[in-house]
Amino acid sequence: MLIGLVIWFETLKTRSNMAALWAQQTPHVQSLLQQKFQCCGFMSATSPPFVLDNTCTNSLVAASLQGCVTPFSNFANNYLDLVFTTAFGIAALDFLLLLSVACLFKDRKERERFKLIDAKSDMPI
Repeated sequence: MLIGLVIWFETLKTRSNMAALWAQQTPHVQSLLQQKFQCCGFMSATSPPFVLDNTCTNSLVAASLQGCVTPFSNFANNYLDLVFTTAFGIAALDFLLLLSVACLFKDRKERERFKLIDAKSDMPI
């Protein structure tokens, strides 16, 4: 459950985290991301500057395309949503298993109690 909460909290800061990741990448990687998401630059074509490639051939084309922040963060959020939803699902299954084990122990304890009561009542007085 804690892992799911940490991942969920990090998804609230996806855009700012992605900006730092984008800035760390080489121009080749930025070009590959621009081609994959059909966008130019991170926030826009001017800030930070876009990389010239097949998608962003010149400033006019780059100005007509959106920045990569939205498609890039949407892709990351979809993936992270799947991860933290799975973590919460596993936590729910763990809770149900724990509840089942508690019910089983209670049932066994109750059966043992009645077994002892029956054994005492069968004894002659």
